[in-house]
Amino acid sequence: MKVFKMEIRTVTETMLGSGESLPGIVDNDIRYDDMGIPYMNAKTLKGHLREQMEMIIHVSGDKYSSINIAGLLGSADEDSEKELARLHFSKVGPSEPVRRTIRKWFANNTVHTADEILDALTIVNTYTRIGSNGIVENGSLRTARMFRKGLILESYIYADSITDLEEELLTDAVKALQHIGTMKSKGKGVVECSLHPTGEVDDE
Repeated sequence: MKVFKMEIRTVTETMLGSGESLPGIVDNDIRYDDMGIPYMNAKTLKGHLREQMEMIIHVSGDKYSSINIAGLLGSADEDSEKELARLHFSKVGPSEPVRRTIRKWFANNTVHTADEILDALTIVNTYTRIGSNGIVENGSLRTARMFRKGLILESYIYADSITDLEEELLTDAVKALQHIGTMKSKGKGVVECSLHPTGEVDDE
């Protein structure tokens, strides 16, 4: 099994909402674990990369025309015939050194709390909606928690099997991914992504 590390640098604050809220504090919250470490589901990342692969195949002529995306990522939800994925993704979160340090703090019962960890890695922004008259609409004030800009996030990608051409498409799709999450039209979610082969591991 071949393993890749995908690195995602947040150029701007990035909103990866969970669809949940924290009443009275955050209208659109982020996913985070018991230690306050925020993350994005692997399925969401896979959806972003599927979009990039489809776009690249569409514009690249014959180069990638022989590649079946469903064979790599599994069938899309709307596909009638289902295929199993050969690429498997870990969830997206802070780099392993950051997570290791946080786990050590909690193991040693230091004064750091989950709320402090969450506040260090995220920021809560407020925003409003402007009406056609150029005035803020009543009751439109909202808050959203976002990853701070300048963070290095990562996900590991495990390939049951992958050809050289498929690996090239995966690399191109990762590089092409420049926006993730919501509020992209408002300048949020700008990212820089790169893919790094880390070697191979034996299948268990």
